[in-house]
Amino acid sequence: FDFGSRKTSKQMAAIRKQQSRRDRLTTELELKRSLSEAVTKIEMALDDFQSAETELALTRETESIEQTRFEKGAADLNDLLYAKARNQLALSRSITARYSYQNCRFYLDYLLENGENK
Repeated sequence: FDFGSRKTSKQMAAIRKQQSRRDRLTTELELKRSLSEAVTKIEMALDDFQSAETELALTRETESIEQTRFEKGAADLNDLLYAKARNQLALSRSITARYSYQNCRFYLDYLLENGENK
């Protein structure tokens, strides 16, 4: 006779099993949520990057037009410098958007645990 130690041991094992299942389920749900968030952030970053690239192309064209107008005497130096400044701001935004997109991709790779395989 073991004074109920086997019964207690069996109950403790059942409790640990339930805790393990709960922990696994919690981890799975957190991972699914994180993956969903990462994909959403990637999509938003990609949209922002494409928008920044379009803006950069347009400001480059505007700068070129203002340069031509300045050379022909149809625009003053202020207009040309303003166009150049807008182009530099667009370039900066494009670089920032690209970095943000790459950062989101690296985070997704981290979640999928395949960052070293690339």
